Amino acid sequence: MKKTAKKTAKKTAERPIMSGSSSACKSRKGAVEKQTQRKRHQRETITVDVDGDTVVLDAAFTQAVLKVSVLRAARVHARFVQRVDRERLAGFKSYFFRETDRHTMYYVRGRLHMLHAMRKKRPSSPMSEDVGVLSADEAEAVVFSTFVYRLYNRLDTVVRWALLRRHVADAGHDPDTEAEPGRWEEALEQLTEEELDEVHCAQRCWSPCRGGRRVEPRAVRAVAVQPGQLSGLFACVEALRRRGIKVFTGQHQVQGSERTRAALESLLEQGGDGRTALSRLTRDLRDLPAAEAAGGASVAARACALLGAVPAVGPFLQYQLLLDLIEPRHSIFRGTGAPAEAGIAAGRFEYAQFGNGSLGGAGLVACGKAGAFKGAAGQQEARRVARALVRYGGGGEGGGEAAPLGPEWAESLEGLCPLPEGVASHLPGGAAVGWDMQAVENVLCGIHGKKTPAAIVASAANEGKPWAPNPCTDCEYDDLYGGVG
Repeated sequence: MKKTAKKTAKKTAERPIMSGSSSACKSRKGAVEKQTQRKRHQRETITVDVDGDTVVLDAAFTQAVLKVSVLRAARVHARFVQRVDRERLAGFKSYFFRETDRHTMYYVRGRLHMLHAMRKKRPSSPMSEDVGVLSADEAEAVVFSTFVYRLYNRLDTVVRWALLRRHVADAGHDPDTEAEPGRWEEALEQLTEEELDEVHCAQRCWSPCRGGRRVEPRAVRAVAVQPGQLSGLFACVEALRRRGIKVFTGQHQVQGSERTRAALESLLEQGGDGRTALSRLTRDLRDLPAAEAAGGASVAARACALLGAVPAVGPFLQYQLLLDLIEPRHSIFRGTGAPAEAGIAAGRFEYAQFGNGSLGGAGLVACGKAGAFKGAAGQQEARRVARALVRYGGGGEGGGEAAPLGPEWAESLEGLCPLPEGVASHLPGGAAVGWDMQAVENVLCGIHGKKTPAAIVASAANEGKPWAPNPCTDCEYDDLYGGVG
């Protein structure tokens, strides 16, 4: 698909300035304030043509978004490819791409371990083998584990469950079906020092010591929850809650424990045809027709609609689930022969769904107002903004050197997140990461609380907060993608 981008700059008055006091006597100070206010409401804009759809963006906010994107992408490259000293990155946010997010890397590792176990094979490290086309059972397992991951979305919850399973089994119970939380509480008391080190390494923030004991960073044990293991997982989660251990991230998961449980249980409900909702959902996703046969609706939009039929799964979570399911290493769409398979790559540049944070960021880029977009109409407008950013930032072709992102952006993609031989990228030139809708959604979410372009740029340096890269994330990267050389 040919992508074009045009840009123009002009002064526009966003809205008339309301008059102040009707008193004839106004102070000079008040007049200066009103003049400053008028200037603030005059903004420079960028006009982007997206396949005939003219989208107007706020120039200052757009340039700020591009600037922080280049900065963070360069730091990701420095961290994982160049391997600069961690001290040089301390205080500067060095995360950007979804593919290098620690949770996402862990979840991909977990699914790959699961698929190898289903095939009775041992995975390599780094995980450079191509698993190929998934069977129906394997695809269902990937879909189910993805729902578990994203509904809980707390890495140490899954790691604890994996560690406790051994102790539940040693006590003579089946960890897949043991539904009594008390059994799992007993297992909590039996975790060894080495297993507690594993839990320590699964935490969001890193510390080299645990209670005076030195702990080496590592890629923690990667597992995925399969349909037949749900009863045991629920009992484990209840045991953790009884002990006051958090089981959700608290960032996106607001549906609560009962609604989460109901959502996962609904996937295993059987219909009149004897098939589970999970089986039907997986089949329907893999059999999606091409856009031309569906009134022009994109494959991504219709996939999200199918995923949204599961309780407690709103627009943002639908999109996150979809991104997991099209992950090239274990895509459920790969090799199915369905017309939808060809639409997956196009969707990377055309479609996204947004949470409250990225809706706010889109509003800033559109008109300088974080609260501009709400509801279904807001989703549509935010999508227009994101598509315009993809086209404008990518120079109209999704590439780097001719784009406003500049050659530094193109350099930041080299060697990052290499795919196994035989696994095709969705992105131009075979890159594993790039300037696509998911990258734009990510950066829009990160800026929604910033009121000015200057504040957005300042946020790239983390505004002096004591942030440092977690070395366990580097270990996750190495196990999934391989280290230097």
